[in-house]
Amino acid sequence: MPHNQPIRDGELNASTAVKFFDNICNEQGVKLVKSEKRAYLKEEMAKLYYLHPDKNVCHLADGRVVPIVVCRQNPGRGAFCYFNNIDAPLTEILAAFAKVTGITYKQNHVEPKKKGELIATDAKQFLDDICESGRKLAGAEKLKKIHLLFNELYHQPQQNRCQTPEGIRPIIVARCGENNHFALCLNTSSYRQEIFKSFCKWAHCSYLQDKENADVLQPKQKDELTARTCARIFHDVANPHGGYIHQDCSPKLVEWFTVIANSSHLNQVNLPDGKVIPLVVARKSHSQSCYCLNTSDEIAKPFVIWKVAQITKAKICLKNIPLSQKNTKQTYKAMKTLIKQCTKAKSNGSEQQFYKNYADMLFNKLNISSELTLSAWLKNKKQK
Repeated sequence: MPHNQPIRDGELNASTAVKFFDNICNEQGVKLVKSEKRAYLKEEMAKLYYLHPDKNVCHLADGRVVPIVVCRQNPGRGAFCYFNNIDAPLTEILAAFAKVTGITYKQNHVEPKKKGELIATDAKQFLDDICESGRKLAGAEKLKKIHLLFNELYHQPQQNRCQTPEGIRPIIVARCGENNHFALCLNTSSYRQEIFKSFCKWAHCSYLQDKENADVLQPKQKDELTARTCARIFHDVANPHGGYIHQDCSPKLVEWFTVIANSSHLNQVNLPDGKVIPLVVARKSHSQSCYCLNTSDEIAKPFVIWKVAQITKAKICLKNIPLSQKNTKQTYKAMKTLIKQCTKAKSNGSEQQFYKNYADMLFNKLNISSELTLSAWLKNKKQK
């Protein structure tokens, strides 16, 4: 057969047609997937075209007899085998090929995975109370159970239904991902919440809808302080909900950060330049959401720390406050801001003393002159 004709638009090769076939096995009977499956299919197409031309025929329903596989060659390129699906119906050509080679033709092929659809691994973080024999699962056990639930619901068509404003949609769908890998997904490309809630109702688990915002959280910045870091800074922290509870400082601060973040009048601090910034910010750290003190700005940091101490009735351990290691310019500006603020503080003196001590700490970090104190340096500077 001549094979010097150019490729025609729409003709399928082994890579594009592989999704239509199943039960492709090697000599040992092992089912092939991905690249091995494509390579096997490519080889079988070449064998049929070159070695068995007598079998490379398809008797169409309209009475025509056409080749199943054709060979194409663009100028300057090598010759490759393609299915003859332009001159004949695709279903008849592929079914004929499957019959000759002894593999399975899947007429209803799996659609590609759509944006927003979630495999079990991606859906795991939004699902809670996944249990087995009354025991709540976590980690690998939880993921394995979700896989089983997806598979169970997919094979129950009468249960695999969700009512949406646009009609009934399946909750779990079969999709084809990268390298034509088959997977079951939550049908969350649209009506995400409805699909999640329908699945959870069927599976008797919980939908962590609050975690939906985790995808838009900013990553934690280097100098923002978590509750664990703050436990070294704030001592004798009061219990967030009153009363006496023997509890380490870190868990108390986790609760305090949540209380502050959910209270608009608490979650703000006024800076000397007139700006108002949030005291606590929501961040994403190592794929987990958390609250942090808004201390990425070295100038704002002392005012944030002071406000938190007032809210939590804590004592501040100045020496444990981490300072920026690189931004000397910002550290100098922070020191100057604190010096000015010392004369403006309206408290009974403790606030002024904190600003002064913080400015002293910044002065020592800057190492402007090892022989001078901050007061002496300021006096010397005024004289100049």
